[in-house]
Amino acid sequence: MATERQAELLLGEGRHPDADRIERELLAQGKSPARALSRLRHSNAWLW
Repeated sequence: MATERQAELLLGEGRHPDADRIERELLAQGKSPARALSRLRHSNAWLW
């Protein structure tokens, strides 16, 4: 079941439902904030 935040990310912002967690992980790996955000925008890459 999706949380309210996950629905907000997916439907409201067009981002991956787990974008908050994934963004933190990418930043911890040393990725730039712009790179982390670009990886999490809605795309078919993470749907399939």
